[in-house]
Amino acid sequence: MASNKESVGKTFLVVFVLCLVCSIFVAGTTVALRDIQEQEKLRDKQANIILVSGLSFNEETDDQVSFYKEHIVAKMLDLQTGRFVDDAKLNPEDFDYVSRAKTKEFKHSIEKEQDAAGIRFRSKLMPVYVAKDSSGNVKSYILPFYGQGLWSTLYGLLAVTPDGKTVEGINFYDHGETPGLGGEISNPTWTAKWKGKLVYQGEGKNAKIVSVFKGPAPAGSRIEVDGISGATLTGKGVSNCMKYWLSDDAYGRFLKQLGGK
Repeated sequence: MASNKESVGKTFLVVFVLCLVCSIFVAGTTVALRDIQEQEKLRDKQANIILVSGLSFNEETDDQVSFYKEHIVAKMLDLQTGRFVDDAKLNPEDFDYVSRAKTKEFKHSIEKEQDAAGIRFRSKLMPVYVAKDSSGNVKSYILPFYGQGLWSTLYGLLAVTPDGKTVEGINFYDHGETPGLGGEISNPTWTAKWKGKLVYQGEGKNAKIVSVFKGPAPAGSRIEVDGISGATLTGKGVSNCMKYWLSDDAYGRFLKQLGGK
């Protein structure tokens, strides 16, 4: 009996040691990979911002990190006033506006009738990326946004010209829409159709906001983008994102100040 107990004890000891070694290995690997993962996440973010900026970037000859540092400036925007703010405690490059929107300090609740994007609340402050050309002139302002699509939350970047009146580009960098249907919002062929569209058409309550049309947009329309076949509801989600984020409750005040209104 003593021999059997000793054998069982040794078995448990071996299992324990193996579990301990595996735990240490997994923990060590996680820590070692964390920096790599963060670097890749940063590079992906920079690539998406450069892509939508309207700047000329050559993936084969230009170094992305150097190009970003030279041409992109991140600033914090107070959506209530439509003005940039300086706060040494906040770094716009790593400001997580989705999670900050849930905190008491930054949470701005959206009235139900205004919440076209279906997000309920947003951060009072948002990072805005200023893209500058080689001469230091502003090429575009890049505005992060998000809202509900058909199956998922759509996360994107909208770039507008320096006067805030025209779309420079749009990029959806994260979503879970159906591949081949709603997922086509990430297709460069479709996003290219946004360039040159007006952000607003008309003024006051009757002003139109750039949106996705159901089907081919009317010929010559400056404010509507062709819809994606079989993705009407995803297109509606994109339009709703524009309706909210370009309203006076979000980026509207900032864009109107750019246009001198």
